[in-house]
Amino acid sequence: DHATLAAHARTVLGVSRAEQEHWGESMSASQAGYAALRAWIDAVEELGVLVMQDGSMPVESMRGFAATHDTVPTIVINSGDDPRARAFSVVHELGHFVLHTNAIAAGPNIERWCNEFAGQVLMPTDWFAEAFRSASGNDLLARVEGVARTFSVTPHAAAVRLRRTELMS
Repeated sequence: DHATLAAHARTVLGVSRAEQEHWGESMSASQAGYAALRAWIDAVEELGVLVMQDGSMPVESMRGFAATHDTVPTIVINSGDDPRARAFSVVHELGHFVLHTNAIAAGPNIERWCNEFAGQVLMPTDWFAEAFRSASGNDLLARVEGVARTFSVTPHAAAVRLRRTELMS
């Protein structure tokens, strides 16, 4: 169950709603993206996972990966990516550890499962729906941008989450 695992992961990670709201409210979009990235990396590293960044490959070839070794579990993310996308990648890769640690077989849809997990951790359903309903803007794109800013994610991630939660068609 994505919702239960994501809620538990968010509790374990210790990133509060107030902290996440602060990034979007008090900083420029660029600063908020880096604050979000730093906070999510710090939270994952507190769990004993090493998070490294490398920009030697194009983003189109590698956004991130998880090495599930028993000695030092490691996540590598692409430093050439948008910081908000890197934060998503960190939590997506954490999803791989959740599956591995709990011996959950996600099957052929493992990447989609991890995307859904990351989406729910970064943008919890109830709060996300509340933010979208109260988002200002004259058109849908402005509202998507506003929601993305609230959660310090990319507009693409916010739009995908809006579709997955059926808040928009």
